[in-house]
Amino acid sequence: MQTAPTPAADTTPRLARAVALRLFAAAALFALAGADIPLLILGLTGTWLFLVTANRRTA
Repeated sequence: MQTAPTPAADTTPRLARAVALRLFAAAALFALAGADIPLLILGLTGTWLFLVTANRRTA
């Protein structure tokens, strides 16, 4: 018997949060390692943009 696939609307927000958390952690590690402030800002901005676009697609 075949089961119905999980709707993408259920998995997309979870995936977005997981990816954003990893991007934020990577930006924090760069900051702790002494990376430039612009790199930290780019990492955090990329995380924010990813979350915004992922949430907009599901709404």
